[in-house]
Amino acid sequence: MTNRRIAAAAASFAALSAVLAGCGLGTAGDDSEGGSSGEVSELQETAQERVEELRQGPATYPGPTEPFDVVLGKAVVIQCGSGAPICKEGGDEAVAALEAMGWETGPAVDQQFSPQVGSAAIDRAVADGVDGIIIIGSDVNPLKAAVNRALDADIAVLCATCASGPEWAGKVYDVTVNFYDQGVAAAWKVISEAGDDAKVHGFRDLAFLSATTRQVGLVETIEQECPDCEIEMEDFSAPEIAKPGPPQFSALLASNPQGTLDYVVGHYDGFAVAAAKTEKNAGRTDIKIGGYDGYTNGLEELASNNPPMDFIVAEAYNYHAWAAVDLLGRIKAGAPLWEDYDNMQSTLIDSTNVQQYLDQEPDHFPGPPNYRENLTELWQQ
Repeated sequence: MTNRRIAAAAASFAALSAVLAGCGLGTAGDDSEGGSSGEVSELQETAQERVEELRQGPATYPGPTEPFDVVLGKAVVIQCGSGAPICKEGGDEAVAALEAMGWETGPAVDQQFSPQVGSAAIDRAVADGVDGIIIIGSDVNPLKAAVNRALDADIAVLCATCASGPEWAGKVYDVTVNFYDQGVAAAWKVISEAGDDAKVHGFRDLAFLSATTRQVGLVETIEQECPDCEIEMEDFSAPEIAKPGPPQFSALLASNPQGTLDYVVGHYDGFAVAAAKTEKNAGRTDIKIGGYDGYTNGLEELASNNPPMDFIVAEAYNYHAWAAVDLLGRIKAGAPLWEDYDNMQSTLIDSTNVQQYLDQEPDHFPGPPNYRENLTELWQQ
């Protein structure tokens, strides 16, 4: 189901790119009454109802309930880049999970956001004769040749918290959240706050199908549900996050005086946190900032410096890493796989519920309780 949604989202995003290229306008309409007038429209009421549902999060998560006879093996973990917590933390969690399952592994390899580095790591894994490769947060499409060499060597390849697309169905196992639905959640949050004439700017990283799929959900929902809203989308590359601002957000801030823009939605928390801090340093809080993933520093920014940080659509990305290890073990053992591992859920976090997640240990984001202990117990039966 998720692969079909990603394929549709990718196709839609390609079509939208013609309109949204660079800072191209997505939709525009006449000014209407909405959040800016102080009145709450029927659309805004609907959005507020949806937001309340999205804040609750899922009652349960997909996952295994039956043990299997673990067959020991050797695996390599490759994380997309240590500069992103979702990659660094997820990589460390996958290593810990492999060790808990009794598999041989080493420290996670840092791909450094480089397809060349990632491809070389995969080729080394093939040469070492591993049984499995777990990729964290990356996009396998820029690694296509190396991934195919791994598959030809009968190595199981899993990708945690990433979108591979329909080309890899039945080949690469995505253990991931529904990225399109994350964009839908962000859109409803924006409409609930800014109303029927919301003016929104988003950023996307075309090197990651996950990031682009999120923003497809955001754009399509705003266009479909709020015809008088305006949305713009701008390309962004991962290395830019290391620069102050980052520069593209600083330029956006300078070109949008107070009252001209309601929201900026970054494609992940690393961008959103940097943007929120930059806006505050400029003495402004008028542009609300949204993000995705649920890093601890993002939640802390949301809790202590709100506004401008306004919301995060969070997923249980460390759970995805442990779930990927479980699936790798089942693939190696020839055991049945559980359902919906490629369709995990998200939770909308804002000022009303962020503290409950910061108070959680050890993970400060939604996820199934005690999953580390529960999975380890399944592997030891």
